[in-house]
Amino acid sequence: MFFRLNCIKKKGFTLIELLIVVAIIGILSSVGVVVISSVLENAKQKTANYNFVNTKKILEIEFMKCAVNDKAKILENFNCNSSTAPTSNQIINYLNNQVALKNPYNNSNAVSSQSCSTGSIGIQKTKCVGSYQVVTKLPNGQTVTQSLQTVWTPVNTSVKTCWTPVNTSNCAKWTTVNTNTNTVWNTVKTNAKNVWKKVGP
Repeated sequence: MFFRLNCIKKKGFTLIELLIVVAIIGILSSVGVVVISSVLENAKQKTANYNFVNTKKILEIEFMKCAVNDKAKILENFNCNSSTAPTSNQIINYLNNQVALKNPYNNSNAVSSQSCSTGSIGIQKTKCVGSYQVVTKLPNGQTVTQSLQTVWTPVNTSVKTCWTPVNTSNCAKWTTVNTNTNTVWNTVKTNAKNVWKKVGP
């Protein structure tokens, strides 16, 4: 007995069709990579800006506690009635332990004593006792600086300007804080005595 096999022709893709599909996939992949890269960069920039603003607000709130109640505690365990202001390291440790902000560009702790790398935040004491600077480096290379004065900041009213370091590492530069413009009066704690100081708003 003989069986007759019918050959069924199967249709496939031609080489040209395959090349077109591969080209389309390549174009879509390229566009996708560009879009994703742009979205990620935008997210990093927003996170870095949030970290900087949030750091400044947290410190302002902490220092405000001492202005309201000199028996309060700030930075977890620092006494407001201390005769000396907190050190930069105490502030940095508090922010890294309690808030734990991360630099979106390298996933390290965002807060340190310097701000030379993009997305990092530097906390530094200034040459005005009891005042601090919060500094960050933007993706475009520019630095943003905010000064914070506390109840420990005495100001010599015979000196119109005090100089404050922005960074003390290899990206050092200086800025001025004028204490005689749009002045207001605040109390300052120096040891056990309260004195008056003139500071900018």
